Amino acid sequence: MNVIELIHANADKLPDKIALCDMDMAFTFREVNEKSDQAAACFQARGIKKGVPVAIMSQNSFDFVFSFLGVLKAGGVVVPVNHKLTSIEVDYILEDSQVKFFLFDGSLKAVADGLNKDIEKMSMDTRADGAEFLGDAMADAPALTPVGIQDEDLAEILYTSGTTGNPKGCVQTHKSVVSAGITGVKAVNLDEN
Repeated sequence: MNVIELIHANADKLPDKIALCDMDMAFTFREVNEKSDQAAACFQARGIKKGVPVAIMSQNSFDFVFSFLGVLKAGGVVVPVNHKLTSIEVDYILEDSQVKFFLFDGSLKAVADGLNKDIEKMSMDTRADGAEFLGDAMADAPALTPVGIQDEDLAEILYTSGTTGNPKGCVQTHKSVVSAGITGVKAVNLDEN
């Protein structure tokens, strides 16, 4: 099973169950699926396709989840970037992973503005000068074209901290991401309730 199949299965089986929540908002599995479909269509319209790496620099947020899943649904490979890194450190990761598209929280605009790499930028949670806004792009996106994702397709590239040198990218397949998720669910005894 890959990440996309898991999202669809939960949206079908538990459409009205809460999938994501914080103190102020909640999203059902159906809503997470729909929002990530909109994000995926938006990314496809900007050239994201199977195997294309997309960086996401964000704090924990709903927009991170929708964007992460949207990149995967578009066929892309997510490159999560630690929101505490400097522009120089982010530049290294973007260059090493050959990213052409950078999603970021509006609060991290200073880092995004400091990047040397010529890259398309999109702010996820708030409007930021010089960057397209994800909310507007999702509203204007065409329909999603489903992409055939296999278990062994790349899902993400996680970078080490680089404490003894430059950070190294660790490649994760869809299967390994699902396996890690299942392990986490079992470790904390989560169920559908």
